[in-house]
Amino acid sequence: LHELLKFIGMRMIMASVNGGVVRNFFTTPQSKSEYDPCPYLGKIMPRDRFMQYSTRLIFADPELKQDDDKFWEVREMIADFNSHMTDIFEAGLHMCLDESMAYGTVEGCPGWMVVPRKPWPFGNEYHTIADAVTHIIMRMEIVEGKDASKEAEFVSDLKSKTAALLLRMTKPWWHTGRIIHCDSGFGVLQACTQLRHKGLYTTTVMKKKRSWPRGIPGAHAERCAKLWDVGESKALRGRWSSEATGDIDFDLCALRESKFISLTVSTWGKGEKVDFRRVRRHPTTKQLIDIQYPDQLHHYYRSRHSVDDNNNLRHNGHFESEWLSQNWIFKQFSFMLSICEVNSLRAYNFSQKRRDPRFVPLTLNQFREHVIQGLITNTELGAPAGAEDTGSSSGRRTSVPGSLSHKLCSKTKYEGKFLNRFDAAGNPVFQTTSCAYSKQLCQSCSTQVRTYCKCNPGCALCAECYANHRVEVAMQFQI
Repeated sequence: LHELLKFIGMRMIMASVNGGVVRNFFTTPQSKSEYDPCPYLGKIMPRDRFMQYSTRLIFADPELKQDDDKFWEVREMIADFNSHMTDIFEAGLHMCLDESMAYGTVEGCPGWMVVPRKPWPFGNEYHTIADAVTHIIMRMEIVEGKDASKEAEFVSDLKSKTAALLLRMTKPWWHTGRIIHCDSGFGVLQACTQLRHKGLYTTTVMKKKRSWPRGIPGAHAERCAKLWDVGESKALRGRWSSEATGDIDFDLCALRESKFISLTVSTWGKGEKVDFRRVRRHPTTKQLIDIQYPDQLHHYYRSRHSVDDNNNLRHNGHFESEWLSQNWIFKQFSFMLSICEVNSLRAYNFSQKRRDPRFVPLTLNQFREHVIQGLITNTELGAPAGAEDTGSSSGRRTSVPGSLSHKLCSKTKYEGKFLNRFDAAGNPVFQTTSCAYSKQLCQSCSTQVRTYCKCNPGCALCAECYANHRVEVAMQFQI
C-alpha cells in the first residue's frame, strides 16, 4: 500500500503536466532540454517499477471471474466505492441523478458507447447520484448495455428498466424523505411513483421523444400553456394506481418560459412561488420581465447541475485524459480515482467554508499539491524505511526507501556504484571497489564527487547542486 500510494501520487504529478510522456519524467535532468516541463520522478520510484504498477495491477480476485460476465473486474471496485461513500457521507435533503462518462476507452471494450451530447462522447457511461449542496458523487453504476450478462435488480418485478435503475441508485436512502431531481432521461412516471412508495420524493422533467411518457398529457398541457403569460405556471393533480404501490398522487407542473414550455412531475411540494426572481425576455415585446418559479422547479434548477459540476471539475483535472493506457480496467480505475479526488476537494472546501466564512476555496491544482505530498511521503502508514519491492523488469530485486527525507551523505571507503537496494536498517548498499575513494560525476554539473542525497543514493550530487536540488523539490511539492 505504501508504494501504491506513491504510484498514484506520481500519476497525479503527470496529470498536472499536460502533454507529458512517461519517459520524460524519468529522464535525468542533465539529459533534458531546458524547455522540458516534466519533473524528474526517478528519485521517487524507478521507472521499471513504475511501469510494473502501470501494467500489472490486479483489481479483482481472479477466482471471481465468470466467462459470461465482461464487467467482473470493475464490479468489486464499484461496490466498494458505493459502500464506502454510504458509510462516511451523509447526504442532504436534495440529490441529483445524472450520467457521467469515463474517458476514452477503446471501441470494442465492455459497455463502450457514444453519447454525442457529452464533453467526452466516447467511453463508458455511468449513472451517478450527487448531493445537491456539496456536489459530491455518492453512488455510481456502470451502464452495461448490450454486454450485460444478466438482468439487473428489480427489472423483472417492475417491467421497467428506468424504474428499476432509480430504485437501485437510491437504495441506501429509502424511507428517508429525500428529494431526487432527475432530467428527462429518467422521465418515466412509474419511476417517480415507485420512489414515492419507497419513501422518497422526486422532481423529474418530462419531454416528448417519440411520444410523451405514459400517463403524461403533454400535448394538452403545451397547448394550454402557450396561451399563458411568460412566467405563469399551473399544476394538474394526477394519481397513479397499481397493485404494488397503491394510489400515488403526483403533480404535473407546466411553466411558460419565454421560448419553451417546461413540464415536470413532482411527488412533493405545494406549487407555491418562491421569493427568488429570475429575468426573462418577453417573446413579443422583447422587454425584460421578472418571473418566479414554483418551489419544485426552483429546487430542481438549483440541484440539476450537481453531477455536471463534479464532472466538469474532473475533466479539467486531466487525470483520466493524461493516463494514456489502452487497458480497459485501468481506464475505470482512473475514472474512480478522479471522482475521489474531486469529492475530497468538494468536502474540504465545504467544511472549511462552514468553519470560516472568509476561507477562499482551493482550486483543484492547489488541492492536488497537498494530496501529492501526502501520497509521496505517506509516512503515517509506518512503512519501514527499507521496504523491499518485487524487482525491476530486468529481474533484479530493487528497493525504494520508505521516506523522501533529504540529507547530503558521503560514501565510506571502498564504496562505489549504488546497487539499487537497501539493507534491513534502510541504509543504501553500494558495490565494493578496489579504490578506497572512487568518485562519480555529479548529475548536474559533472564534477567528480562522492556525495549524494539520501532520497536517491544512485545520483551523485555536489554540495552546490544539492542545494539546488532541495530548492527544486520544495518548489515542486510546496504546501
